[in-house]
Amino acid sequence: MPGVRVCEDLLDGSFAAKGPDRIWVADITYLRTWEGWLYLAAIQDLFSRRIVGWAMADHMRTESASTRSRWPSGVEGPRPG
Repeated sequence: MPGVRVCEDLLDGSFAAKGPDRIWVADITYLRTWEGWLYLAAIQDLFSRRIVGWAMADHMRTESASTRSRWPSGVEGPRPG
């Protein structure tokens, strides 16, 4: 798709985190509602398996990607959004 960025696979298939806030993964899904489509993005900590951030919107633009996530100190890599 034009304009879509593909990120490098930093995990290389290894999904075992050695501690909390070291590996986060994200996914997005869409749900049909009576008012239209709702897009839900979630960020999960692989160590605790807890959802550490999420956002819902009626669009898939990136400006709301990190509105409800906590970004711990010491985490390296690109920040969402």
